[in-house]
Amino acid sequence: MRIAIFIPYFGNWPYWIDLYMHSCKKNKDVDFYFFTDCGIPSGFSGIDNLHFASVTFFDYCQLVSDRLGIDFHPQDSYKLCDLKPFYGHIHEGILEKGNYSFWGFGDVDLVWGDIRGFYTDEVLNKSDVLSTHADRVSGHLAIIRNTKYYRDLCLDIPNWKSRLEDQQHFGLDEMDYTIKLYGRHVWLFWKFHSLLIRLSTTNEWKIYSGFMKMANVLFCPRNLYFVEQNTTPWPEDIRKKKVSFVYKDGKIYNLLAQKEVIYLHFLFLKRAWNKDCYCLADGFETASVTIDGIK
Repeated sequence: MRIAIFIPYFGNWPYWIDLYMHSCKKNKDVDFYFFTDCGIPSGFSGIDNLHFASVTFFDYCQLVSDRLGIDFHPQDSYKLCDLKPFYGHIHEGILEKGNYSFWGFGDVDLVWGDIRGFYTDEVLNKSDVLSTHADRVSGHLAIIRNTKYYRDLCLDIPNWKSRLEDQQHFGLDEMDYTIKLYGRHVWLFWKFHSLLIRLSTTNEWKIYSGFMKMANVLFCPRNLYFVEQNTTPWPEDIRKKKVSFVYKDGKIYNLLAQKEVIYLHFLFLKRAWNKDCYCLADGFETASVTIDGIK
């Protein structure tokens, strides 16, 4: 089963783009489609599973407008996050031509591990939507079965046309799309999360994650694979400088937790590191992340 991941990206590639593209290349059973004005990073043209469409931000937005029948011309490319659930509908032609079983969306502020090592044929056969969060569709990676129902489910989001045309970011990917999949149970989960945040406990995210793991046994539809993969280091661990990840032979290892993870998301790390915070060796076959001198 092949997977197509769509990633429109405009402006300038981040300084870790070579490591990112290398980690894409290593996932040979996943095709990555980039729509970008950044050009092809040096050394990554002609790779079988990396596809680059050279397009300006304006022209890509015009493509979206034509496919969805709306006026989609945001000033800020961050608005593309609201568009993520619509990628399967927008790029339906690519999915049909490539005969893909699944499609998805992702980000570039991360390094991929072994995606198919986690999302095996067995997992994909019994799942329609896969998220690396336990409580919602994950914006940095979501995998969705390639059927007309799921390609068009985005069109059932209330007021989606006016909200996409609005310059404001609404979180349609992680919030509204989740509600379409998860129903009213999502509100229970988010209220519990909000309570923990208000209590400001030291380990609120870990407590919430544990609660979600138990709640999903009762509430999560069986066709949803919403499993917390801990791809984003806990904020309290970063504050305590307990951050230690190694990329080796196409896999990511969390040395602190002593386990493999599907990818490393840079969300909180970006606040603490710069280009000198990671080192590379052996032609990207090995990489490690360093925060404030802590490996």
